[in-house]
Amino acid sequence: MPMARLATVEKGQWNQFERLLDARMFAEELVALNQNPDVLDEMLALMRQRLFGISPTQTLAALIKAAGFRRRNVNPDITEEHFPLVGPVADVSVMRALSQEELGGNGLTTVEYEAAIDHLGYRPATLAEQLAWAKETWNGRDTVVALGSSWSSLVHRNVPCLYAVGGQRQLRLYFDDPGDRWLGDYRFLVVRK
Repeated sequence: MPMARLATVEKGQWNQFERLLDARMFAEELVALNQNPDVLDEMLALMRQRLFGISPTQTLAALIKAAGFRRRNVNPDITEEHFPLVGPVADVSVMRALSQEELGGNGLTTVEYEAAIDHLGYRPATLAEQLAWAKETWNGRDTVVALGSSWSSLVHRNVPCLYAVGGQRQLRLYFDDPGDRWLGDYRFLVVRK
C-alpha cells in the first residue's frame, strides 16, 4: 500500500499527496523518496506552501520586498543561505512585540528573555514571521527583534531586527552573543504557543 501511495504522487496526483501529508509516512516511502529526488523536491515545495504558507516560488527576497523593505535597507547577510525559510509561519493575529519591561526589565541576556517569553506562553518569532508582522502591523518606529531565527558568522551570533533610521525601514542583524545584555529600547516579537 505505501508504494501505491508514492506512485500516485509520482504521477502528479497532488490530492493524494494532500492525504499523504495528513497521514504518517512509512519507512519504505521515505526510502523511495530518497531515490527520487525530483519527486522529493516537488513534495517539499508543496509542503512548504501548505505547512508554512510560503509558495514554492516565493523566496526570502520576495518576502522582504512584500514587507516594504528596499534592498539597500537590508543587511546583505540576510539571505536564504543564512536564514532558510523553515518552520510554520504563524498568523499575525497571534504575534506581539513585547517590551523589555513586559519581560522582566532592561539589560537582561537573551537566555533570560527567552525564559520570560516561554513563561508567558509565547515562543520567539522567526524571520519569516517577523516579515509578515512587519508588513501588516509594524509601526515603522519600534526596534523589534526576532530571536527565533539566527545566523552565526565567524565571530558573532546574529538575529534579525527591525528599526527605522530617518524614516526609512531597516532590516538589520544585531549581535546576540552569549552573555551579552540587551541595553536600549528593544521589543521582542513573539508568537502565542
